[in-house]
Amino acid sequence: FKHNAFRMWGYYGYDKGFTSYVSSKYQGEADKQNQGRLGDDFIIKKVSNNQFSNLEDWKKYWYHDVKSRAEKGFTEITIDGQTIHNY
Repeated sequence: FKHNAFRMWGYYGYDKGFTSYVSSKYQGEADKQNQGRLGDDFIIKKVSNNQFSNLEDWKKYWYHDVKSRAEKGFTEITIDGQTIHNY
C-alpha cells in the first residue's frame, strides 16, 4: 500500500495520485459503478482516465518510464554555486 501510494504521488501528483489512492475519494462512484468495491484497479482506471485497467499494468509502465528517464541522464542543477550533474 505504502509503495503504491508514494509511486502514485510521484507520478500523478499529490491531489490526483496520492489522495485518490489513500482516501475514499471515489467511493461514491464505486458504489454506483462497481458494486461498492473501491479497489486498486478501480482507482487506477479513474486516476489514469482509463489508460490502465489494473494496477499491475500501470506499475510496469511506471517502472519502464522512470527507468528510461533515468537512463537519459540527470539534468544539471546549481545550488549555492555548486553544480550537480549526477545522482
